[in-house]
Amino acid sequence: MLNSVEVRWVFEGKLPEVMETWANNFEAKHQPVRTDYYFHKHDQGTLGIKLREGNIQIKPLINTLSKYSFGAHEGQLEQYTKWSYAVEDNKEWSFMIQQPETWVEITKSRKMTRFTLEGGFPDRIEMGVNVEEGCEMELSHLSVRDQDYWTLAFEAFGTTPEENLHKVLRHIFETSEPPVTLSLENSFGYAQLIHDIQS
Repeated sequence: MLNSVEVRWVFEGKLPEVMETWANNFEAKHQPVRTDYYFHKHDQGTLGIKLREGNIQIKPLINTLSKYSFGAHEGQLEQYTKWSYAVEDNKEWSFMIQQPETWVEITKSRKMTRFTLEGGFPDRIEMGVNVEEGCEMELSHLSVRDQDYWTLAFEAFGTTPEENLHKVLRHIFETSEPPVTLSLENSFGYAQLIHDIQS
């Protein structure tokens, strides 16, 4: 189980090159392209269930927290809990992902940066390094049913995840302000995106 505090912005269209250039300021590294499958047979955008690389993950929204603001940018902080279970030997896997009426296929091309806060302030580390107090920045292009989206997200974890998130956001935005305005109306998680796509 992982408890986290996150803020995410989601936009329609292709990922702007200026955002990729901006992410390079923080040594964001390309990750392998992957495809996740999101369950969409629920009425509210508060529960994420997805099939990912041999695992099923369940991620409910626990609480809506404070709003983050920096200049013209504003986002909604959210608290999540995530459970992950391996289903690599499940013979129904290939059958499940071929049901578009149940699972929404999302292909992700991501650039990510990982920070440790074990020293009390954000310090960039390699993606594969495990830490108790940390935060990840993710900039992604999404392909959803032949539609393009892009998203910028920060996910913090540890004993004080909300504090960790605020420290990283302050570090990022004060070092280099994003070249695209991040508005509150675009600030929501994957579960809400899946819900909106189906509406």
